[in-house]
Amino acid sequence: METPIYDKGSLQAAFQDIVAESGAAQQKAEAEIKDQIRGKYGEFLGAGAKASELVEIESSYDEFLKLPASAREDRAKKIIEEFKKLDGAKTPINPRFPNASATENVVYLYSVARLESRPDVRKNLTAAFKAANQ
Repeated sequence: METPIYDKGSLQAAFQDIVAESGAAQQKAEAEIKDQIRGKYGEFLGAGAKASELVEIESSYDEFLKLPASAREDRAKKIIEEFKKLDGAKTPINPRFPNASATENVVYLYSVARLESRPDVRKNLTAAFKAANQ
């Protein structure tokens, strides 16, 4: 928006310029952050699932996180094994980090499962948590 000639050099014009510049800077920063996330984690960006869809998987994940570190890694290996059986290799497990630990892979799959667009991962990971706990 062009500042009227009578406002140029006024305090009001200065504030308008600052607001416009900060809005543009914020949009640029948000775009850069999304690009970095895509670069690190792939194209799994999207809207999150509804809270009602996450109740079961969140409780399983919380229990998993409460385990001592050594037991958590062993449980994570079982969860990944079960998930692979259920998923049929449709979902890559942490494709950017092939040498990630089993725990890191479970954390990655949980982040994917929280997306609205991935109910299949949410369902299979929930089932994998249950099977690994037996």
